[in-house]
Amino acid sequence: MKKNAKKICIFTVFLFAATQIFCGCAVNTNSEEKLLLTYVRADSYSRSAVSAANEVSAAIDYYLAERLDGISDFDSAYGAVKASLNDISLIATAVLKRNGIGYSVCVTLGGGLTVKLGLGYGNDTVSTAYPQSESNGANGIRYKSLIADALR
Repeated sequence: MKKNAKKICIFTVFLFAATQIFCGCAVNTNSEEKLLLTYVRADSYSRSAVSAANEVSAAIDYYLAERLDGISDFDSAYGAVKASLNDISLIATAVLKRNGIGYSVCVTLGGGLTVKLGLGYGNDTVSTAYPQSESNGANGIRYKSLIADALR
């Protein structure tokens, strides 16, 4: 009885390993397309700070959807975002001011676009600037931002 249990166990492990190898190889995991992510870091974990970060993130997503529309490669998208850092800072500051919040804004571009609001100790709101998806504006939903429109 122990020999049969051992054989069944070994067979199950072998079958599981073979399935993982073959299924893993069947999926195309070669993604040549790089992501450019946007991180908007809230000042703190308070409800008002997180709400402000979400509103700033929506305004930046709207702006970048318009700015990056039609761009088809990562390097061009990165360059366009780099050229827009001042505008992004102005958008974030305007959204905060509209809500009566006087946080400082720090915008940096490294592995992704990071917008730090105030102390930046709170949650990150993360979105994809490039490649664009329907949720951040390209060929679909667009976030309406009066501030981003006014800065154009």
